[in-house]
Amino acid sequence: MAAVGAAFFVLPLAGLLVRTPWGSAWQLLTSSEAVTALRLSLLASLSATAIAVVLGVPLAWMFARIAFPGRAVLRALTVLPMVLPPV
Repeated sequence: MAAVGAAFFVLPLAGLLVRTPWGSAWQLLTSSEAVTALRLSLLASLSATAIAVVLGVPLAWMFARIAFPGRAVLRALTVLPMVLPPV
C-alpha cells in the first residue's frame, strides 16, 4: 500500500523531469517574466513570514504566560483559519 502511495508522488515528478526541455531551461529561468515571477514569489513569502512572526510570537507568548479576559475567544479566532476549509 505504501508503494502505491509513493508512486502517486514519484511518477508525476519523474514525468516532469523527463519532459523538461533541459537545453533551454537556463534561458527560460533567466527570462524577464520568470525573474519577475520569482521576485514576486520571494516578496510574498518573505512578507507573509514577517507578518506571521510579528503577530504570532507575541500572541503565543501571551497565550502561554498571561491569563486575560477573552483569551478563549482570541485563541478560537487564532485557530479558525486552520480548521476552516479553503474557499
